[in-house]
Parts: sequence; C-alpha cells; structure tokens
Amino acid sequence: MTTKTPDASSNHTANEQSFPPPITTEMLQFRLDTGNMLKSGGQRASLTRCAEKYGTYQTTLQATDPNPEAIETAKDDLQRELQLFELEMIKLILWEKGLERQIQKNQERILQREQDIATLQKTVTESSADAHHYLQTQTCLSEYETLAKLINDNHATSQEELQSKINSIQTERTTVDRQIIETEQTLRVREAQFQLLMQYMLDLKRSLKEDEEDKAEGKQGNLMTAMEVDESLYGDL
Repeated sequence: MTTKTPDASSNHTANEQSFPPPITTEMLQFRLDTGNMLKSGGQRASLTRCAEKYGTYQTTLQATDPNPEAIETAKDDLQRELQLFELEMIKLILWEKGLERQIQKNQERILQREQDIATLQKTVTESSADAHHYLQTQTCLSEYETLAKLINDNHATSQEELQSKINSIQTERTTVDRQIIETEQTLRVREAQFQLLMQYMLDLKRSLKEDEEDKAEGKQGNLMTAMEVDESLYGDL
C-alpha cells in the first residue's frame, strides 16, 4: 500500500505559531499502516507494533524450550499493545465525529454566507439602479440649468415681465373658460328649440292630414245627398 508522509513545511509553520500540527487523513492513514517507520520497532498503538508483539508471542510459543514467564510476558505485551491500539481507534472515532460536526457547522456557515452574499448582491443591484436613476436625474437637472442659463443670457426677461405674461395668460384662460360655458349654455338652448320645432312640425303635419281626411269625408257626404235628391225627383215623375 502506498503511504504518504506529512508535509514538513506545514508542520514547521505550525510549530513556529505554537500550534500542534494538523491531523490530516494522510497522517492518520500513515499512522495506521506503518506506525511511523522512522522509529525503531514502530510507533506505539500502531498496526506495525501490534504485528511485532504478535510475532514475538508466536515465536515464544513455538520455541523448542518454551519459557512460561517469557510467554506470559509476550502475551501481556501483546494485550497491552492491542489495548493501546483500541484506545487509538477510539480516539480516531471521536476525532472523526468531531470532524463531522465541524463539517456540518462549516456547511451551515457556507449556506449562511451564500444567503448573505445573495442578499448583498440584491442590495448592490438595487443600489446600482438607484445610483443610475440619481445620475440620470442629475444629468437632466444639469442640462436644464445649462439651457436655462443660455436662454436667460440670450433673452433676459425680468421677473415683472414674466409675471405680466403669466397674468395675461391666466386672464385669457379665464375668458376662454367663460366663453366655453356660454357656448355650452347656448347649445343646450338651441337643442331645446330644435326639439320644439320638430315637435311643432310633426303636430302641423298631423293636423294637415286630419284636415284633408275631413275634406274627403265632406265631399263624399255631399255626393250621397245629391244622389238621394235625384232619386226622389225620379219618384215624383
């Protein structure tokens, strides 16, 4: 299995800052696999040290002239090394859980930072729009002031003349408003007169028609009377 040694430069920087060297995944794997082969016999609580104690125990058991005391000593050393290895595993498990909690906190912090960044971006966008609107307003105001200054310089008009023109315009507007009101009143009168005229024409037409009908009925009645007279004359003859 390929092993990696801790970065010497990072350890040197950490030692200068009086902090312990960081425990990385590569360092943990290095300890478990090799037990730091730089030390003679391997580091305590490492797989290498456990294997060495187990080898010593097997050699003692398989000796041609086994020594009970040596066997017991090798057994105790192996048990003690396994207990240290178990303790190291517990420490690593606890360390792993701590790292998981730290990762969870970091993820929450990253999420909060992303939300803060989104809020700041929205604020920056709104501020940019406000600034653009403000700049446009200032530009328009500056152009207006420039034009006003140019007009005043070329065609200077006193405050009295301007007020006189304003008063004249207001007077003309009042006159026009009054004429509009009078015209509307006259129009309403003309509409009423026109309706009366139309009603009069209809009544006159109806009256003429009735007169014609009466005349026609009168002529027919006279004719019938003449015919009756003639018949009476013929009867007398």
